[in-house]
Amino acid sequence: MAGKYDVYVIQDGDEYYVRPGVVIVDGGPGGKVRVRNLTGLPIELEFPAAVAAAGRVPIAARAAAHVPLAPGADGLYEFAVDVTLREGVTKRALGHSWPKIIVDP
Repeated sequence: MAGKYDVYVIQDGDEYYVRPGVVIVDGGPGGKVRVRNLTGLPIELEFPAAVAAAGRVPIAARAAAHVPLAPGADGLYEFAVDVTLREGVTKRALGHSWPKIIVDP
């Protein structure tokens, strides 16, 4: 059974992870990726322009966002999640390696 969100950002000790490490979302009209930040710190997502026109998307601590997919998004892409540890200091969250998104039209 699918959850409410496609992507979860979690903390384990001093490390931050994107789960699952490879995300599959439905593309097409109205497509979106649903992201839930389960950490106690703000995060910022960065998708390639081919995936999401929004580019960088901030999400507050313990909050969620629905990021609209770009029209015509289709394929496998890397994306980034940066956790803000304090002003001007971020740490990249990992997803097995760099997190990936597959947009399946």
